[in-house]
Amino acid sequence: MIPRNRAPGSAAGFSARVALLNTYLVGDPMCAIESRRTTVYAGSSHNPTSSHTGDETMFKRPTIKIVVITLALIASTIMASGIYAQSTAPPTPGNQHHCVVHVAPLHEAQTQSESVSLGCFATFAEALAIATGGAVQAPSTASPEDITQMLLSTSSNTVIGIQWDGANRGGGSIIRVTSHTPGCSDGSSYGNPSMEPGWDDRVSSAQAFGGCNHFYHYEHTAWTGAVLDCNTYCGSMGVMDNQTSSWRLTR
Repeated sequence: MIPRNRAPGSAAGFSARVALLNTYLVGDPMCAIESRRTTVYAGSSHNPTSSHTGDETMFKRPTIKIVVITLALIASTIMASGIYAQSTAPPTPGNQHHCVVHVAPLHEAQTQSESVSLGCFATFAEALAIATGGAVQAPSTASPEDITQMLLSTSSNTVIGIQWDGANRGGGSIIRVTSHTPGCSDGSSYGNPSMEPGWDDRVSSAQAFGGCNHFYHYEHTAWTGAVLDCNTYCGSMGVMDNQTSSWRLTR
């Protein structure tokens, strides 16, 4: 700060301002070199090449350099923040991705199925191969309708339900599988009080498998609000389109 007992226009006040500005040039050697090349005479109107009296201070206006340094720091901070966010943000399935989630049957006193994500894949066929442990191998050109028929005819089926974000099995999907071979046929049920990240209010069609005859879709979390029972299949959701926040599968 400028000393209060000095006039702002005095040589000492000028030197104080120079010292303050120099603190912004944190060891910049180019600024130091250019400062030595420029001589400003405080309190004197003499030409720099002539003899003079009065205080002499080495000073170079740092305004442009400070602006450049500041902009560079801001840019590098933004880039670093973007990279960090990219590397640490949880993966969210895109509109055309197909995700697989393993779910366990609900046991007595349990309020939700234990769930483990098995990943998201570029094609429905890839996701289904993972979901069935390779039991269903479909060409990449196979339609969801063709693949679901394969599921219905295979004895090694562990898929219990599929939800799509488009009507009539269109768009991205989430495939729910279980290692409990009977699926729902032995009276087991499955359900979660919330959807996976990126899937809340997204479901537009659904189909049940594995002996599950009722596929319930609830408007709110924890199985509350309006409910739609797709039974074994619904190609559209009516007023529940893009409204599902929790689900349940039963025999």
